Amino acid sequence: MNKEHEKVPRWTWKIAWLLLIVGILVVASTAFPRSFPSLGAGWFTRANYENCHFSSGQTEMTIALQPDKWSCWVVTPTKSDYRIHTEGPIKICFADGYCANRADKTFEDVGLRRGIFQILTQNQDTATITIERK
Repeated sequence: MNKEHEKVPRWTWKIAWLLLIVGILVVASTAFPRSFPSLGAGWFTRANYENCHFSSGQTEMTIALQPDKWSCWVVTPTKSDYRIHTEGPIKICFADGYCANRADKTFEDVGLRRGIFQILTQNQDTATITIERK
C-alpha cells in the first residue's frame, strides 16, 4: 500500500473527482456544442449593440428587422413623441428594462422615459419610427 495515498483526507479526493468531472463536461460542451442545452445564453447571441440615432431634423427612420434578432438600439430625440409601425407582431424592450409584446401594427409612446429601445420580431419585417413632435 502507498502510505502517501492514505494520508490524503477523503474529502480532497471527492473534490478532485468533482473537478475532473466538471472539466470533462466543459471540454465536451465546447467540442460538441449542439449536444448540450443552451443554458439560457441564447439572448447573448441575438443581442445587438449598435445604435441608430435620429440626426438633426430627421423625422422618420426605417429599420430592417431580421427574424429572432434584436434591432439596433433606436435613440429618439429627448421629450419627443414617436410612433413605431410594423407589419407583424413585435417585442419591444426599452433601456430601462421594461419590455412589451405588441400584436398591433402601431405602437405610440413619449420619448421622455422610454426613448431608447430595441425591437425583436419572429418574421422578416421593417419598422418605421416616426417622430411626431420635438
